[in-house]
Amino acid sequence: MEAQDKKSISIEDMDIKQSLEAIWTMMNKAASKGVFNIDESYILKVLFSKVSKSISEEPSKSITYKTSTDV
Repeated sequence: MEAQDKKSISIEDMDIKQSLEAIWTMMNKAASKGVFNIDESYILKVLFSKVSKSISEEPSKSITYKTSTDV
């Protein structure tokens, strides 16, 4: 398992990129524990990708995220 840098940050102080990364991480954690079935995991991945893409299309902001596991 990869070691991840953990920083304490107030959720009120998180920017859009940090918020999306936190959501993605939490979804992956839940999916790895079997919380979602395969259809739900696919829907979440598609919706997350749509939101990330629409936000990253804004010229002043870019969103990048890494997937450790495909859901």
